[in-house]
Amino acid sequence: MRSVSSLDGVIAFVESSAGDKVIIFDVDNTVAPQGASLEEFGVLVNTAIDRFEASPNVARVIALT
Repeated sequence: MRSVSSLDGVIAFVESSAGDKVIIFDVDNTVAPQGASLEEFGVLVNTAIDRFEASPNVARVIALT
């Protein structure tokens, strides 16, 4: 099992294996820290989605809130 603790680490993990992937992630307290303002929350979530969608190994991104 591989453990990652940053968005960069997750992107690297996704790109390290072949084939298209569907990324499903929970944004609350995962991508956006607890207590984040709505503006900060939106920026963090959109950045994560954009980074995943830019990967050639990602077919679809689903963000759960």
